[in-house]
Amino acid sequence: MEPTKDVKTVILKQKLTMYRNTLYDVGIDAKIGKMLEDDAQEKAATERMKPLLKSIEFLEEELKSI
Repeated sequence: MEPTKDVKTVILKQKLTMYRNTLYDVGIDAKIGKMLEDDAQEKAATERMKPLLKSIEFLEEELKSI
């Protein structure tokens, strides 16, 4: 059974919120790494941002398509 448009919208919006919150959290880690002059921490946080940004882009497109 295919979920309704409303159900899909709710699920996608919840996932977008989760990924955006995680992106914010990782962004804070990157800023802390920069402030502490910890290149490894800053780089690690920046690398963790890439898949989050791709996921957010995908979820936004999915939301537009329903």
